[in-house]
Amino acid sequence: METDIRAVGNRRAAQAAWEGLNEGARVFELGQVRLAVISLLANGPRHGYGIMKDLRERLGPRYRGSSGSVYPALKQLESEGLVTCETQAGRKQFTLTRTGKRELAKNAEACERIWRRIDESQTSPLPVDGDVPTLLQRLLRAVYSASEASVGRPGLEAALRGLLGRMAAELETFKTETLSEKETE
Repeated sequence: METDIRAVGNRRAAQAAWEGLNEGARVFELGQVRLAVISLLANGPRHGYGIMKDLRERLGPRYRGSSGSVYPALKQLESEGLVTCETQAGRKQFTLTRTGKRELAKNAEACERIWRRIDESQTSPLPVDGDVPTLLQRLLRAVYSASEASVGRPGLEAALRGLLGRMAAELETFKTETLSEKETE
């Protein structure tokens, strides 16, 4: 049986688009998570989970601030004397120290560049037309955004479930029809 190059390419495109939304390593370059955490702590003390939530709100589907990236950064910042950690009600709360504030001031331009680059990438619209990976990434961004907006809103959640169900059914029909056409060729 011959392999259809387009089918393989589209599977790879789908996987690449999905990974593009889920990869955290490329959102921040080496050392930038550290600067992002410092800049978030400039707004006041935060728990580790609060920092992850702030990152998720700021970056949307492009980054999942996981404990595997945030807590090591916090531990490093604490060992460098840039943050302090106090346990309150069983939760660790991190606060920027004076040294941390000086570090932030010293790296203010770098922090600004990080957030500006991220903000620009978030607001730059994806084209209406394009190749499969671009359109798939656009679709996944829209689904993620809609699902975030529908949390705790039963009417919106139901409408989104209906829309996603119809889309899935249409795509499944498309696949079935495409396979049927191939068999008749």
